[in-house]
Amino acid sequence: MEKYPIATSIDRHETASGLNPNYCARELFGVTQLAPDDIAAHSALTATYSMMGLEKEARAEAAEVLRINPRFSVDSVAKTSSYKDQSQRDKIANALRKAGLK
Repeated sequence: MEKYPIATSIDRHETASGLNPNYCARELFGVTQLAPDDIAAHSALTATYSMMGLEKEARAEAAEVLRINPRFSVDSVAKTSSYKDQSQRDKIANALRKAGLK
């Protein structure tokens, strides 16, 4: 079972989970409000916004990620991702990079 099923279901909204990107973004936003220093939620929200084409929101979330951890590394996230499929890890990493994270 994945640690953050909402965060990791971004690209699988058409599956049985029934989750869509808008739902994921709302839920993740709620998590960031309840736990403002939750880097996993902020990085997942960054990727979600980026994949949705919401560049301004993605960059704002990326700034939050860096506030929490100035040494944040996209490569580290990609290496520790729960995805077994490399293409999914790459998609998340690319979305984070698109939002300005390195």
